[in-house]
Amino acid sequence: MDRQESFVTKGLAGLFWLPITPITAKQSREIDKRNHKRRERLRQRYPEVHGRAVDYISHSIEDGTLFFSVAFKDKTLFSEA
Repeated sequence: MDRQESFVTKGLAGLFWLPITPITAKQSREIDKRNHKRRERLRQRYPEVHGRAVDYISHSIEDGTLFFSVAFKDKTLFSEA
């Protein structure tokens, strides 16, 4: 058994062969709280699109700028550069 196999079988596989410690319940709650706050902030960014059914999304890149358009089921279009 080589070094890599021994680390994997012992549950110690990680970056540069350092052991990976599991996330505690407290850390998991903190991560969930941060993610929830982030999603709430993102929902408030474009209130005109929140809660609407999407028909399709298209995108293009012109002169290094990303343009995207979101078409909704009610035949309206939201575009952003």
